[in-house]
Amino acid sequence: MCSLENGKKNSNCTFLKSNMSAIVRIRCANFLCLEKYEDNPVLGSFTLRDEGLTIGMGKVLRLKPVKGTVTIQAPV
Repeated sequence: MCSLENGKKNSNCTFLKSNMSAIVRIRCANFLCLEKYEDNPVLGSFTLRDEGLTIGMGKVLRLKPVKGTVTIQAPV
């Protein structure tokens, strides 16, 4: 899924050019410690790196819970 900044939805986009923004869905092979950006800005932002180069940056807008995991909410 890829939703470009101009509001058009394109399900076939395979890359973004420099200085473009989009809403994308990322699937990882391993578990990551993430929170939504609005809940915790430090754990809700990320940087994608490949061979020492930064290839993307962003913030977590939504999370899909994994089956079999337990969510513990600490008191504020």
